[in-house]
Amino acid sequence: MMTRRECVLPCVFVVLTSVAYSQDRVIGAVWEIKNPKTGDTRLFRATPDGKIWSFVKPGDTGVPRVIGTWKGDVENTKMTVTGTPDPKYHGTVEVVLVKPNPRTWQGKFTHKSGREIPIEVKLLAD
Repeated sequence: MMTRRECVLPCVFVVLTSVAYSQDRVIGAVWEIKNPKTGDTRLFRATPDGKIWSFVKPGDTGVPRVIGTWKGDVENTKMTVTGTPDPKYHGTVEVVLVKPNPRTWQGKFTHKSGREIPIEVKLLAD
């Protein structure tokens, strides 16, 4: 016979992990990257293991996939994007924290062709 603690813990684990997963089943912070000149925005997810995932909006039928990698810390972050379907988004992103609340980073996107575009990154959900 299971003790009360043995019965409760699996239930708590299921509830906590179910909440942590998004509809697309990827655990990770949701970010918005924006070109301030054009207003063009994209959403992505960054996971603790250094992967960047495509973001699937609720109701979409797509499947999230790894589109790049990231490394760094809260102050400075570098991302490399190579897996998007549209090659215009392939390149590197380098950003620095400029505002702690809401967390906002600014920097540049360097396209694989060498062209640089200013960008802003915001944390939407952690």
